[in-house]
Amino acid sequence: MINENFIYLLILAFALSIIIIMASIIIPIRFFNWKRWKGLVLGLVLQPIVCAILIYLVFMGIIGYQEYIANRQREAAMVAVCTVKADSTKTDTLTWYIKADDECFLVDDKEFKAFDVIRLGHSSVGVEDRIVVKFNVKKKQAVATDFGKPIKVEKVDWEQVRDYLNKK
Repeated sequence: MINENFIYLLILAFALSIIIIMASIIIPIRFFNWKRWKGLVLGLVLQPIVCAILIYLVFMGIIGYQEYIANRQREAAMVAVCTVKADSTKTDTLTWYIKADDECFLVDDKEFKAFDVIRLGHSSVGVEDRIVVKFNVKKKQAVATDFGKPIKVEKVDWEQVRDYLNKK
């Protein structure tokens, strides 16, 4: 599933970059009005520098915003489980954050992928026919599997789990 918010942020960054470039045309004009030809030369030298700095700040702001959103999503998760993705060259640890609003997101190579959470029974949830988490609220135990193989449960917020299991 493609993260639509990421695409919207890229479009926003591109649009702001175009606006910055168009607005920077004012710099040589203002310097020309101020100091004539010397001002025009100075304005033409400063224009790309100012554009580069402003575009850099826009992209850093967008990256910071994405990190802020990701941290908020991580904190809102009722369960976090870790799986291992093995390639021929490297091994990556994937963390699945399951939230109480029937959403799950996966952090994979700095990309956020969203999935739907399906309630499988009165005390278990599933993600993408792959991840299954079974809860025992009385004993405060959670067991997670990935394609039937046990995986590590990193974090459980038992209040959210109790509310989630009681609401349906």
